[in-house]
Amino acid sequence: MYIVRSHDGRITKPILATSANGGVPLLPERLGVRGWNILTACPVLSFVEQGRAGGSLFVANLGLIDKMTGAAAIISTSAKLVGRNNGRIMLETRLKALGMLGIYISILDKLSISNDFMITILNEPIPAHTVSKSGGGGVLRIDIETAWKEMGLESHWSNELTVRLHFSV
Repeated sequence: MYIVRSHDGRITKPILATSANGGVPLLPERLGVRGWNILTACPVLSFVEQGRAGGSLFVANLGLIDKMTGAAAIISTSAKLVGRNNGRIMLETRLKALGMLGIYISILDKLSISNDFMITILNEPIPAHTVSKSGGGGVLRIDIETAWKEMGLESHWSNELTVRLHFSV
């Protein structure tokens, strides 16, 4: 399952790879004269939602959504259910650049940034004002660059950073 994001911020709902070769189905895109766009297919992780209305929960790491590099800035990403009974999920992302990290969460409209999320960089909590919801579409926006500067962090030998997103469902 994938989510396709265009550079201008539009995203699809989770879609299945249905072609015979396992690729993403064709998606129509209209470009103006001398127009351009960048489409990125991001894998979707699925969890069974234990709280808030039940059903499936879909999560996708979109990478740095304010840069053309987008998902290419991701070194690795992983997600796991941290507690079977409390419905907590931890998404860990290793990045090689600073910017606005985008995370698609299918039930984001049911979640509160102040009550349901804890986000850390290098195991330090980031300032709350650096996290916001997109204007619809289920994308959580984490301003890694602003948080990095305000926290006074310095790069280490590898110039990589680890962002951990903990949230309750």
